[in-house]
Amino acid sequence: MNSPYISIDIETTGTDPERHQILEIAAVYNQQGVDVMSCPHFHIAMDPGEIVGTAYALNMNARIIKHLAIGKERNPTSAMMLLMNWVRHLRKQLDIEQFHLIGKNVGAFDLQFLKRMPGWEEGYFSYRHMEIGSLFSTPEGISGQSELFDALAADAEIEGSPHEALYDARVSLELARRFWRNSLWEALFGTGEAYRQTTEKSEETT
Repeated sequence: MNSPYISIDIETTGTDPERHQILEIAAVYNQQGVDVMSCPHFHIAMDPGEIVGTAYALNMNARIIKHLAIGKERNPTSAMMLLMNWVRHLRKQLDIEQFHLIGKNVGAFDLQFLKRMPGWEEGYFSYRHMEIGSLFSTPEGISGQSELFDALAADAEIEGSPHEALYDARVSLELARRFWRNSLWEALFGTGEAYRQTTEKSEETT
């Protein structure tokens, strides 16, 4: 059975989807039997035109804005068309009606921006998604996400840097994979061993 998961991440000019803009989008399909770096992916930067944002976000994404100054990036409509074409191709190739999205804060943040973009096909995605940030919940609050992301990326040899969309999407997928394999998932849902066997079988046939 083909995996129905796509990990997605965006970089923006701020936190308000009504005012701020997407600068970069990356998506990684969870292809079983291969490491995260080898999974099919989509990655694009987009030029929103006149940029509106916060000093913190603009400084964090200075590398993207520097590239935008060259004037060779796609406009938002064109970028979204390419993303949806990529998803459409996966749907047809894998015979999957809807994908579940994975992301650090995919429901609370990413989707609030993406749903406002021209050409976003909401019907391609299930309303159920996996919030990686929630895996860091403790009785005292949520903490340690950045440190674990960095350690996980180093262990899995994921290329890139924090706050790069493709890097963050890959690390989120790697964390989800490890969560599915661990004893907590197995204890809760009884599918940890089944997932491991499926992954091993996929690796034997590749």
